[in-house]
Amino acid sequence: MTPSRPAPPGWLVDALEFARAMRIGPAITGYRLHAKTGATPFASLFALFIFHLVGETRAWDAGTRQNWIDHVQRLQDPASGLFRDPAHRQRATDEAHSADHLDQQLTGYCLSALRLLGARPLHPLAFIRPWYEPEHTRAWLDGLNWASASNSGNKAMFAGIMLAEEAERGADGAKAGLEAWFEWHDAHADPRSGYWGRGRASRYWEGMQGYVHPLVVYEHCGRAQPALEKAARRTLLLQQPDGLFSPKGGGGACDDLDALHILAAAHRRFPALRLGIEQAMAQARHGLLDNQNPDGGFCWAQRPRFGLRGWWGVARHNLDWRHPDKAYVALRAALAGQMKLNRRIETGWSDDGRAWDQSSLWDTWFRLLALVEIELILSPDDLSARWQSIPAPNFGRLAGAG
Repeated sequence: MTPSRPAPPGWLVDALEFARAMRIGPAITGYRLHAKTGATPFASLFALFIFHLVGETRAWDAGTRQNWIDHVQRLQDPASGLFRDPAHRQRATDEAHSADHLDQQLTGYCLSALRLLGARPLHPLAFIRPWYEPEHTRAWLDGLNWASASNSGNKAMFAGIMLAEEAERGADGAKAGLEAWFEWHDAHADPRSGYWGRGRASRYWEGMQGYVHPLVVYEHCGRAQPALEKAARRTLLLQQPDGLFSPKGGGGACDDLDALHILAAAHRRFPALRLGIEQAMAQARHGLLDNQNPDGGFCWAQRPRFGLRGWWGVARHNLDWRHPDKAYVALRAALAGQMKLNRRIETGWSDDGRAWDQSSLWDTWFRLLALVEIELILSPDDLSARWQSIPAPNFGRLAGAG
């Protein structure tokens, strides 16, 4: 007799109900980022990634799958090869998250979506051809603002995703550009942290956020990242008393997945780190679940308002004689978080921003990914068959899945 499959945990059932509730309009591909906005291409992809993660796409019939393929392929611009949200220009939030940034980000997600659906782009990615030249790739990476490592890591990942896609397609010259991309990253890791970036902030949380983006390209291409052990040791130092990975309190949907993905990748390769990583993951699990709302969705963070005790807690926890800058960087990050408590999160993925504690498809997807990375390490025999990794160099590729 085949053993019965374990019942899905309650947090997963509730999250799926939230994701389904975000469908809007008659199209099966129409989803909104959160309950108070309209449908967008980004939101639809986040819903697709959730359904793929939990295995629901396995049961889709050919017509449903083709509807999704058509939806994604229609977003591609034949000339540049980029996938575009028709409203990208009015949704761009600032110079670091410009319309071009959104185009490249959406392109990465669309390439991932097509791969999991068993399809490919209709047109070559002409946009990335200048990066086939190794000198162009190296100069472009040098020119990014690595003091803002999280944003530059994103941009580097977008280029890596497109180069990997074109190299696998067999495009002449793409492999040379991809090799230069890897060589630059191999040579530019910070010797203290293993992260990429410039300045004090990039040696801690900012650098962690920047590091994980290129890492997923390394993993997809089967290439070992030389600084991973050092980066994982540094990431373990960044865990906060709530089990999460932001000194701002309550973690952050990106911050926590970034940290846990790095740790899951290191768990496979470095036996000496396994016990510490498993302990960190067990602690993080409780904090992650604290960010699930009554509607079943997850939020960016249930961020507290600090009083004197909160500030003292951040300072005391992050004082470390081995890392004299750590407390300063933590307190500065916490101050920035407190100043933004009343602001809405604006990403360019929807017509309207959202509150920090408001459920969204993005936050639900990222927090589910973080929980799954933990489950794959701590409960591999019970739950590993439940999850599906995205076969692409992007988020959704589960480090713990091997």
